[in-house]
Amino acid sequence: MTRRSSFVLLALVTMIIVPIGSIACARQQTRAPDLPREVRRLLDRGQWDEAERLVAAGATDPARATLLGEVLVARGRLVQADSAFARAIRVKASDWATAQAGLAELRLRRGDAKDALRLAEELAQSLEATQTANDAAAWTALGRAYEVLGTEHPIQFKDALVAYDRAIAKDSTWIEADLRLGAMFLEKYNGPDARSAFNEALRRDPESAQARLGGAQVAVFDGDSKSMTLARRSLETNPRFAAAHALIGRLELDAEQYDSAGAAARRALEGDSTSLEAVGILGAIAALRADSAALEAAAGRARSLRAAPADFYTDIAEAMARHRRYREAADWARQAVTLDPGSPRALGTLGMNQLRLGLIDSARTNLDAAFSRDPYHIWNKNTLDLLEAVKGYAVTRSNRFVFVADPEESELLTLYLAPLLERAYDSLAVRYNYKPPTPVRLEIYRRHADFSVRTVGLAGIGALGVSFGSVLAMDSPSAREGGDFNWLSTAWHELTHAFTLGVTEHRVPRWFSEGLSVLEERRARRGWGAQATLGFLVAYKAGRLKRLTDLNDGFVQPEYPAQVMFSYYQASLVCEYIEQTFGFAGIQRMLEHYRRGETTPVVVQEALGVPLVELDRRFDGWFRARFAKPIAAVSANDSLGRASHLRALVATGRQLLEGGRSADAEKVLHDAADLWPENGDPDSPWGILGKLYVQRGDTAKAIDAFARLTAVGETNLGANRAEASLRMKTGDLSGAEAALDRLVALDPRDVAVHDTLAQVAAKRGDYAVAIRERKALLALKPSDRAGALYQLALAYAGAGQRADARREVLRALEEAPAFEKAQSLLLDLQEKGARP
Repeated sequence: MTRRSSFVLLALVTMIIVPIGSIACARQQTRAPDLPREVRRLLDRGQWDEAERLVAAGATDPARATLLGEVLVARGRLVQADSAFARAIRVKASDWATAQAGLAELRLRRGDAKDALRLAEELAQSLEATQTANDAAAWTALGRAYEVLGTEHPIQFKDALVAYDRAIAKDSTWIEADLRLGAMFLEKYNGPDARSAFNEALRRDPESAQARLGGAQVAVFDGDSKSMTLARRSLETNPRFAAAHALIGRLELDAEQYDSAGAAARRALEGDSTSLEAVGILGAIAALRADSAALEAAAGRARSLRAAPADFYTDIAEAMARHRRYREAADWARQAVTLDPGSPRALGTLGMNQLRLGLIDSARTNLDAAFSRDPYHIWNKNTLDLLEAVKGYAVTRSNRFVFVADPEESELLTLYLAPLLERAYDSLAVRYNYKPPTPVRLEIYRRHADFSVRTVGLAGIGALGVSFGSVLAMDSPSAREGGDFNWLSTAWHELTHAFTLGVTEHRVPRWFSEGLSVLEERRARRGWGAQATLGFLVAYKAGRLKRLTDLNDGFVQPEYPAQVMFSYYQASLVCEYIEQTFGFAGIQRMLEHYRRGETTPVVVQEALGVPLVELDRRFDGWFRARFAKPIAAVSANDSLGRASHLRALVATGRQLLEGGRSADAEKVLHDAADLWPENGDPDSPWGILGKLYVQRGDTAKAIDAFARLTAVGETNLGANRAEASLRMKTGDLSGAEAALDRLVALDPRDVAVHDTLAQVAAKRGDYAVAIRERKALLALKPSDRAGALYQLALAYAGAGQRADARREVLRALEEAPAFEKAQSLLLDLQEKGARP
């Protein structure tokens, strides 16, 4: 085995694979190009007429029938290509094996799987028996045959891998094997090896359209923002490249740019009238727009290309899922399964969307069926493994929620989530005049990799939570470092999606739904929700934020990594502006118009009475006014190493402190804070000032500084700890309780925080919180369980709940029968209970 002998296969949501019939080869590096290489080079560049003329010049040569078949496949003339390949096989042309591989692929593409498998089996048996696969082309033909056979017997994909490796070993200039390897790895969800294969092809032919497109497809796999740019680069080599136009159409479709997606799909069909991927894009656009005439036209075209076009319906299902319309996605996938009950892709898509709908048993059945047909589909395998693991999770129910969590932490997390989300449901139901179907299911994953698998089938995504409607999933606090995120505000955020998706029948665009979720976080509690950061303001100053007309692109086609997070906050500001200007009724009207399937320009005009470009202009004016001082104090080049005035002031303040000039440092840091009082960045001047005042012993000023920071720094663990400690020292128990409560939302595993909060709450007479915190300490499995039960009994007694107190003190005595304090409390409770 060679460098690719480790056949690790990873999953991806829909990937457009380069059509097998039009694989390019580079010019031979050591000698003048021979005819097959030159013809394939011309096909790669889209120079079909010239390629056909070269082939026709020697029409009497039987070997040219194979090349003619490849030219005809590239031009979408599949019936004639079939005849050309058959002729080359019949006369036993020197490259008959390539012709037979091409014919097998062509029959499979046209829906004749039985004959395709027969041709591939005959080819494999012949080459294996006679050992005539002794050059790169023959080994490649054998690999192609194994790929066809792999659709029925997946183990033979490994044989294809070996065959392609041997082709490369025979001739290092033969890039077709690398191109086919890359395509196969992507089809089998192995992004790293696909990247390696396409990079090898590009090294030999830097202008190869196929290799460039492969790089674009890998970028889609990786979530790389360069995917669109790379796809367009392949068109620089071949402007007629159907697969490249189809990929661009898919990316535009994901960005909800339906007109652009449709234009790209039509360009793909101009290049290859048989492109089922392009027809699938047109079908998805029609389905998303509820355009029945266009949908029927697309379906008719799909049927003309394949008798049972299951992939067409699966393409629509996957597009629906990417647009968060999961019920419709499941319906489309079910149609695909009806057409082809053995299609692993259709079965997997149906199972995944049933899982998103909370139909766990049905999902498992279909995913099992998909995996049995394609055991190299790691997305399905990961999900099945996750479902097996989740069987051991604890299930807790409240009035309208079902919580599914690791049994080690279920009790602790639901202690907070159940009452929080019940209140959130009531609040949001009034605000949006809508009630999502109940029970709402919230799955909480202790490992981020598990959450990732639940979301997209792959480990490694950066999100904290996801909403499929009435099914939510999120990271547990244990999945990340303490203070990395606010797990309670994340739950509120995801529940908000259940309202905005539901009230619009899942037609709300991503930017509006995300913006409202972040806005609702900020409305829910002090300090929750995203705030402006220095990086965000620098991006604005540099013109690197999206206009409202393109805001969706910031989520699905980011131009740089931070743009996704910037888009969340920007979208929330747009929603905040709309609510301030047009009232929440304006937002409700927009949601209603989205429910009708209208586009954002129409929605804004109809619901708010202004054109979209005018709303964009007004929002920009509002934004500039709101952040006038910090915008003026930052530099568009800040991220390039040229410090802005704001950053320079903070740096100067630090230097002055280090030099022992605290008075001067205080003035400079206050100047920085005055420029931007809402600065919640980790290096905010408020945090530095708070520490300075602590050192001076000026507790009042220290509390003020830390409080300003915790009001805008949602995840600042240190500032909240400092504020809680200082407020307790001054006797401000109310303020201390609030700070400690915020700490629980950042790290519920901190035993000391729970204990302190319980004590503070009891001193204030807030026994509901004291009881909750004592229960939290018990859920954390303390070594002194009897003592924890006794403390819980005391909290119940303080609240006047004698029966509950007696129950808990008896449990304490079961743990430690000689526990004197517990015995005394029990006697006291009995005496009080006996008094009239």
